[in-house]
Amino acid sequence: MKGHFTEELYQYARSISKTEHPVLQSLRERTATLEGSHMQITPDQGQFMAMLAKILGTNKYLEVGVYTGYSALAVTLAMGGNTAQTFALDIDPVTMGIAKEYWAMAKVEHKITPIIGDAVISLTKLIDDGHSNTFDMAFIDAKKSDYITYFEHCYSLLKPGGIMLVDNIFMQGGVLEQKPKGSAAAVDKFNRFLQNLDVDYCVTTIADGLTIVRKSPLPGKEYK
Repeated sequence: MKGHFTEELYQYARSISKTEHPVLQSLRERTATLEGSHMQITPDQGQFMAMLAKILGTNKYLEVGVYTGYSALAVTLAMGGNTAQTFALDIDPVTMGIAKEYWAMAKVEHKITPIIGDAVISLTKLIDDGHSNTFDMAFIDAKKSDYITYFEHCYSLLKPGGIMLVDNIFMQGGVLEQKPKGSAAAVDKFNRFLQNLDVDYCVTTIADGLTIVRKSPLPGKEYK
């Protein structure tokens, strides 16, 4: 049976949640003034991702689609430790500039490697540079038409047993159209592509839909 999750319940959930890190709050408020601010993840999704990173003992994190850096900051703060590494990929130098400003404010900029450019090219270079099977966790939230390619590259880059998060799998309901268009069509294609693979995954209703994929813990076992 479906729950009755109202706006009032959402606000209640926010009111009893762990206090948002002050730099994250400041970044969220800054991003809200920008065109395209709907692309930023919600605070509760950020806290979920941070908790997942802690549960996994994440020490190396890959993000495809940084925007202004909220999710990368949330996860990097959660990882802690002097050896933690975040690789943050985005095509927009302007929003990446905002991200870097707040990463520095939170004193974690030394743990984050920003990579500006087309994400497919950047992911290919990471593979070529020997990063395959080294990431504990990855997050995909970039160009929807490249979701399948991002998935394939990130799966290769994850360690056996690593976790991949794929955002916006509902596209604000666009996937329900009789003939989805544009980005919604691309995401629907990805959703059905994933359903036909031999991989462990689950679909959650967090925010605009968040799919969680687990890479096989058996070394060398790829999906089919």
